[in-house]
Amino acid sequence: MAEKAPMIELRTSPHVRRAQSVDQIMRNVVYALLPVCAFSVYQFGISAFALLLIALLACIGTEHLFCRLSDKPTTVGDYSAVISGLLLA
Repeated sequence: MAEKAPMIELRTSPHVRRAQSVDQIMRNVVYALLPVCAFSVYQFGISAFALLLIALLACIGTEHLFCRLSDKPTTVGDYSAVISGLLLA
């Protein structure tokens, strides 16, 4: 009698399931990026801070503007625009 090979179970992501919302996950990403931003301000001075501020305001403003233009509720509260601004800076 031939032994049956074990079946491989395929699932889609997320592979780890937790009771976290999108804004909580995004906030954790922002917390992870803060030391890098602080070091850049320490290393490069006030110009790095100005760049961070301008990138953050531009990303948040652009996201809010396009949400208003498309008659959708603003999604600034999920921190995705903040992450985009920090990564662009």
